[in-house]
Amino acid sequence: MIETAVFSWKHKSSYISLWQVFLWCGSINWAKKYFKKVILISDNKGIDLLFNKLELPFDETIELPFLPDELSHVYDLPKLSANIIMAERNIPCVHIDYDAWLRKKLPDNLLNADFFCEYLYDTRDFVKSIHDQFTVKRFNDKIPEKSCATGIYGGNDLQSILQYSRESLKVGIHQSNREFLKETNGYQTSVIIGEVAPSKTFAGRMEFILPRGPNRPEGHANAGHIHLGRLKKDHGIMAKMAIRLQLDFPNEYIKIAKLFNEIEYFTSI
Repeated sequence: MIETAVFSWKHKSSYISLWQVFLWCGSINWAKKYFKKVILISDNKGIDLLFNKLELPFDETIELPFLPDELSHVYDLPKLSANIIMAERNIPCVHIDYDAWLRKKLPDNLLNADFFCEYLYDTRDFVKSIHDQFTVKRFNDKIPEKSCATGIYGGNDLQSILQYSRESLKVGIHQSNREFLKETNGYQTSVIIGEVAPSKTFAGRMEFILPRGPNRPEGHANAGHIHLGRLKKDHGIMAKMAIRLQLDFPNEYIKIAKLFNEIEYFTSI
């Protein structure tokens, strides 16, 4: 059974917004309610920022293996590296994106699953088109028709998780793909290596947080969770999340705001 929550991040620049920090704070503090251990896997700059300077309450930090700076926009590369680290340590875990708040305990069928994710969705044509342009491709045959939503995911079949993560990471950082991936959309590449790949590995043996998808009556909100995704671009939504953090964790809200204010090179909300 999964008892550990993991967050991963590659520090992209010296800038992070206060709203982003509020999301980190809420996500981690909710995870600590339901998991025995909460781990950050990040590069040295990320650990220094999130753990040392902002004092976010991780139980352990692990240094992220080297990933090319020019591929920092491919945000599933740190997630794949985290998968590998945890599987090699034989620790089943749930990986949580910083914009996902688990405000309710995950049910046992998920915590005991070979693999679970938020839901399945149809692999989009533009993703297939991007994959066709890889020099070293992730899939030698037809790209799978389904993809896993992996804002929140995990599993207990560590060998299968290790296998798909190693294969995806190899393709994602392969020198022959480097020039193309430097210029392409990081989200689209992340879908290929991080969301399409597990749908093939675990076809027919996955569990889902939202079996019928996010827009059904049993969507994230009614399931007790929050996952912003693209809504992070909506300033109104981000302001509401700041209020939600203040209501959910008032002491942590005040602490993180004060610490943020003390870091001189952060100037924007």
